Amino acid sequence: MIKLGLLGVLVLLVGLCSLAYHNATQPYRTLPRITLSSDSLAAAQAKVDGVQSAFDRAQASRQAQPFSQTFTDGELTSLADQKLDPTEITGLSLHSSADGYVEATATGRIGGQQFPLYIRARISTADGQPQLTLIDTRIGSVAAPGLLKDQINNALQQSASADFNQSRVADLKVGVTAGQITVSGTAEP
Repeated sequence: MIKLGLLGVLVLLVGLCSLAYHNATQPYRTLPRITLSSDSLAAAQAKVDGVQSAFDRAQASRQAQPFSQTFTDGELTSLADQKLDPTEITGLSLHSSADGYVEATATGRIGGQQFPLYIRARISTADGQPQLTLIDTRIGSVAAPGLLKDQINNALQQSASADFNQSRVADLKVGVTAGQITVSGTAEP
């Protein structure tokens, strides 16, 4: 009787482990894949340079300079992909939605295994800096554990701050609509 009970527990444990692995390896949500291109990267970099130019003109002229740039999902994905370690994260696709969220899918290496990743975030501004608020983080179809979610959130916040390190900006606005994100404001001298 004890052997049969132990065998039943082992079968149940194997079944639960299989189910957990299956859920962690199945994508939570599938978004259209964005094909990276040198044209998208060049267009995005030109827009980043345009914003930087407004800050340079403001400093040189000692007069405030407005700026506004609209980035497509392809351009943003191309920019973000340049910052990723291809041995850790591949297949990144960023999608901005009509309801004001940004969603990201990718494949990430966790503990030597490849897993589908999903992130949903809201972009806002505070004190002249973009802020990312993580709404959902998943490994496969499983919600990411709190500690991992916190680490991802911290990394995203640091990246957003490092990418927009202009401390002299007034009226910074970030608008998220279907397929694009618009960044606008006034560069102060």
